[in-house]
Amino acid sequence: HTNVSEASVQRVLTLEGESYRPHYHSLPENLSFDEFKYASGRMAFEYIDAETGDILDILPAKDSRYVTQHFLSRYSLKQRSEVKTITIDMNASYMSFIPTLFPNAHIIIDRFHIIQLINRSMNKTRVTIMNQLNNSNGEDQKKYRRLKRYWKKLLKKEKNITYTTYTFYRLFGQRTEAAILSEILAYDPTLKATYDLYQSIIAA
Repeated sequence: HTNVSEASVQRVLTLEGESYRPHYHSLPENLSFDEFKYASGRMAFEYIDAETGDILDILPAKDSRYVTQHFLSRYSLKQRSEVKTITIDMNASYMSFIPTLFPNAHIIIDRFHIIQLINRSMNKTRVTIMNQLNNSNGEDQKKYRRLKRYWKKLLKKEKNITYTTYTFYRLFGQRTEAAILSEILAYDPTLKATYDLYQSIIAA
């Protein structure tokens, strides 16, 4: 439409990109590591100023050897030693190189991934116990169907559970939410113990 060639456009983009190339003079005290999927389904690595949210740089690969080489070649030990905290998800590879690259940094697992993990763990316990009840016994079958239908109740924050509002629930009848949970948790001591731990971590 504008009689500009593809090569010219690419040249302008490349030159403009050079002006945004990070200047590796210093690192903030609080970093955050993350990864995301980009072209061809590959994973990229980014490190961020945890206080401002500014992206400091994006690397085209997330493997520990590539990331380690990047920080060693761009930042001095003095610069890396000034980093106090690094917030990450539960990626084990980060754990392996952070102490070496950032000797004074404390590792923080972000809350989102902790909640995600304990949600999965709680649900895994529920499914295990639910499947044990899937047999020819009529009473066990009723418990099985209840656990299968009302799984979201077990994941709900305790402070959001209603204790006074009565509602009709299929497989239970007219009950409060708290009454349903109390009955379900009485099915198995492991389920109850896991639920109590789950709620205490959520509250913390």
